[in-house]
Amino acid sequence: MNAKQITFEVLDTLPEVPFSGAYLADKVCDIEGRIHYPDTILRYMREWRKKREKFDIVLVDKKKSIYKKIKRS
Repeated sequence: MNAKQITFEVLDTLPEVPFSGAYLADKVCDIEGRIHYPDTILRYMREWRKKREKFDIVLVDKKKSIYKKIKRS
């Protein structure tokens, strides 16, 4: 699996709790065993958000890069 596929899988299984961009990037890099720029992982997160009809990602704290996965109404 590549970093994009791993990011999608992590976001698919992530519970609806706040998480940091750094946490997501670290998790993807740990699973793949390679290092990626956090901006790349956040770009994949935005792609995931566009492709998922049931969920959205909202920015909770801009300064700390905290996000939350929520169900769309």
